[in-house]
Amino acid sequence: MTNVELPKLFTLDEVAETHGLSARVLADDARARKFEHVQYGRRRFMTAEQVQRLLAARTVRPPQDEA
Repeated sequence: MTNVELPKLFTLDEVAETHGLSARVLADDARARKFEHVQYGRRRFMTAEQVQRLLAARTVRPPQDEA
C-alpha cells in the first residue's frame, strides 16, 4: 500500500475563528453549498486550499482604470 499524504482538515469553527469570520454564517453558507468543503456525515470541514479559494472568491478588487 502506498503512503498518501492527506490534507489536514479544519472544522468550520476553526476556519471562522482563525480568519475572524462568523461561524454561523460560514455554517449556513456551507449548508447552502455556496463554497467547496468536505462533508462527513453531518460534520463539515475545509482544507487549507479550500479556505484559500473561498477567500480569493470573496476578495473585492478595485475596478481597473480605463486608459
